Amino acid sequence: MTGKRLGFIHIVILLLALLLAAPAALADDPETEKLLPGEWILYEDIHEQGEEPWQMVLATLKLEAGGRMTLECNGKGGSYSYVSAGTWSFSFDPNGMDQVTLLFTSTDHPQHAGSPYNVECVYAAHTESWEDGDSRFTALILEPMRCSGVSPFEELTGFDGAALYREQGPNMKIVNCQDFVSLREKPAKNAARLAKVPLGASVLAFPERGSENGFILCLYQDQYGYILSEYLQKIR
Repeated sequence: MTGKRLGFIHIVILLLALLLAAPAALADDPETEKLLPGEWILYEDIHEQGEEPWQMVLATLKLEAGGRMTLECNGKGGSYSYVSAGTWSFSFDPNGMDQVTLLFTSTDHPQHAGSPYNVECVYAAHTESWEDGDSRFTALILEPMRCSGVSPFEELTGFDGAALYREQGPNMKIVNCQDFVSLREKPAKNAARLAKVPLGASVLAFPERGSENGFILCLYQDQYGYILSEYLQKIR
């Protein structure tokens, strides 16, 4: 992804940085719920002596429209990786802060192997968005209210709360095909086709997540799927 993306850990610093970084549009109404389904990324800024700062993906929160949720977590330097799953829900409060509830009901975290896992975390939530070129960037701010146990966020960062980011808007276009390419359910040529993406169409692609079997994760018309990288070209 390109543009402004911040990866602070402390929630207060996150909020201040967002307000200073760019003019932001605050979503604190029923429209917030429509923004939530999709993938949200938790980053950490890495500063190493003599090198340019870079951002490491600590976790990817996947919120499905039907209420299912998964959180893919990564340790520093690839030291570990695990997935926690469960459900999510949204509660709109016209007189206060909206709430997002994450109910984690399973995990393959090695520390919890063989033990029941059930952690419910409730967050005051809002989103902030800003434009950068042809793309819109959105931050989902989760401020902890109560939690029945140690959340995966706390295990990753030491703080039960997070600012997660998503880039919305086209960053790549379809090339090198006759009429269309297939948006596949999985990164495989024989996977189910979710949609036909016409030549010249713009998509939101996530090349920073790497190529799997030559496929890159893409978002086309609010649908996530995979497109072969040979058919994708960066929008300049």
